[in-house]
Amino acid sequence: MTTNLSIIDQFVSLWGRKDNPVTTTKAEIDEIENSLSIILPQSYKYMVQKYGDVYTPNLLDTIVDKDIELVDVQNFALPKQAAEDTIAYENAGMPKGYFAFASDCMGNLFCFRIDECNTINNEPAIWFFDHDFSTMDKAFSNFYEWLSNYINL
Repeated sequence: MTTNLSIIDQFVSLWGRKDNPVTTTKAEIDEIENSLSIILPQSYKYMVQKYGDVYTPNLLDTIVDKDIELVDVQNFALPKQAAEDTIAYENAGMPKGYFAFASDCMGNLFCFRIDECNTINNEPAIWFFDHDFSTMDKAFSNFYEWLSNYINL
């Protein structure tokens, strides 16, 4: 039986490509959570504390080679960088109320909705912000479902 955390471990094992990833600490996560009044999902916190700023450059090639309709994810940001990116994208037209934690190869963002993070189960949907069209669409029901799509390639 696969546990949810093992989905993250498997995803990083398959796709993560970084010799010296920068990780984050619980204190750094707490600081961002307090400053933004957000409770970041346990899945995301686990990933950035254990694996850091995961980079997945080979994922796009596989998606293209297999002709699969799935947006690649290329960079996972640590909480401090994610908070800065979120503010920058909000200033450029992204709707407020989201936390942008990852991007695709084109600079579009994968986000958590802040109000969904602050719920009892704390595993919010994954939202996708397309910066070319300034659209925000719900992409997956949670972090684990999202990563499972890449594992199953």
